[in-house]
Amino acid sequence: FFVGYYISYGQHFFHDGTVLSSDHGYNLMRCFFLLTFAAAIPAIISGGIAERAKMRSQAIATLALVALVYPFFEGIVWNGNYGLQKWLETTFGAAFHDFAGSVVVHAMGGWIALAAV
Repeated sequence: FFVGYYISYGQHFFHDGTVLSSDHGYNLMRCFFLLTFAAAIPAIISGGIAERAKMRSQAIATLALVALVYPFFEGIVWNGNYGLQKWLETTFGAAFHDFAGSVVVHAMGGWIALAAV
């Protein structure tokens, strides 16, 4: 998810400690908080496809999802990347609001688990 955080928010953590601790480490704390959401998606998927997938293929899919797919959708919904939120606001008068990860985390995990079955 350290790679994916850059996809979502355009920030990376390849700095020394003085840069990371600026702003009392808020960005680093936020990254670890969002990492828990990123860890929930593979858990939802593995529960949906229990005993139907091989360990190696599930580990590779988990790596790809947490590093690339989930941060892409998180960046769209929670950070406003790629203009989708702006388009929704101009077309329908309101942006999409995802409270507590109901779509970004839980629905995405469920949709991927459904496709995996």
